[in-house]
Amino acid sequence: EKNSYRVGQEEAYDLVVASSYTELIAVLYPHEAPTAGPKITAADATPGTRVVRGSDWAWGVQDGAGRGTIQGPGDSDGWVKVKWDNNPGKSFPHRVGGDGCYDLAFAGTQTVTCRVHHVLVPFTKSPGQGGNGCDQCDKR
Repeated sequence: EKNSYRVGQEEAYDLVVASSYTELIAVLYPHEAPTAGPKITAADATPGTRVVRGSDWAWGVQDGAGRGTIQGPGDSDGWVKVKWDNNPGKSFPHRVGGDGCYDLAFAGTQTVTCRVHHVLVPFTKSPGQGGNGCDQCDKR
C-alpha cells in the first residue's frame, strides 16, 4: 500500500516545509521544542544556566535543536563553553557579547513526555541532576 498525503484536499495539509531542523522539531513535537527567552550577556553567563539558540546563532545543528548548560567561561572575553543535551561529551564555545554577537538565550519553559507514565511534565533539570519532573517517577 502506498502512502498518500493531503495537500489542499479537504482544506487539509499533511505536509509542511521546514526551513531548519529547529523548525522541523517544533512542528513535529510542538510540546518539546525549546523556547527562547532574553539573550544572554557575559554578565548573565553563569555556570549551570540553561540555554537555547539565540538571535545570532551561526553554528548549524551543533545544539541538536535542543537545550544546553553553560559550563564556564570561554577562552576569550565574551565567550562561554556550553554542553548541549543532544550533543554530549564535548563543550562548545559560544558568544555572549564576543564580536558583538549573542549566540545564546535563556531557555524558556519546556515540557517533555515522561516515557514511563506518558504525561507531559516540566523540564527544568539538567541531565544528571536527578528526577525528570514527573511526580510519579520522582516519588520512587
